[in-house]
Amino acid sequence: IVVATNAVWNDISIFLNGAISKNALHVFVYNGRHGIKKALNLITNEDANTCMALSDPMVLSNESGNSTDSSYDSECSLPKKKFVFTFTPSEWLQMQPEQVLFKCNDPARPMRSSRSYYVLPKGCWTSLLAEHFWEHTNLPCCLSFRNGKVYNGGNIYVVVIGRCSICNSHFKGIVENKPSVNSRVLMKCTYIGNFNERHETTKKRRLIGPAMDKALTAIINNNISCETFREIEANRLMKL
Repeated sequence: IVVATNAVWNDISIFLNGAISKNALHVFVYNGRHGIKKALNLITNEDANTCMALSDPMVLSNESGNSTDSSYDSECSLPKKKFVFTFTPSEWLQMQPEQVLFKCNDPARPMRSSRSYYVLPKGCWTSLLAEHFWEHTNLPCCLSFRNGKVYNGGNIYVVVIGRCSICNSHFKGIVENKPSVNSRVLMKCTYIGNFNERHETTKKRRLIGPAMDKALTAIINNNISCETFREIEANRLMKL
């Protein structure tokens, strides 16, 4: 499949409020899914019928169908937890999306020198989510958050994806609506995987961002050692 280099795919994605990426749009049309080529008058009725027949689940091989079903059943059979993070106004202020400008070097748009995006502030939100995760689950999982996307004009506002680096359980958190100023924020979370199994190894999260600043301030101002600070933090977390 040819890469979606034409700027029109990006324009359509923006028109749809980022609900689907430009690459996904290109693949969707290129493969003629759901009769899109016929709807756009790109193919004849005969070709459309052929495409629909090829995409009909009834003509797919049993092997392919069984593979898909088994994969779906395997995912559904895994343990699942659902919970809701409640961020205070001060916590949300720490992790709320911020606007970032990127230089645009697209030859198809020579008049456009930059473009703005909304992103979660780097290094400021992962430790906060990890603490809320422990408060709700008390699981020994070491979550690694790899993806946090902001859809400023989409159907949902923020989506965060994470994974336990030990048991490979998957975390997904969603903030559905853009919150108002000085209000509590709810993040609906789902955690799926073998998190109930024994974690043979123990991993610790690195201190970054505000968590590191908090640790340094406590150590310097209170004149305590790193070991003492860890003990204080461990006792605090165990009481959550």
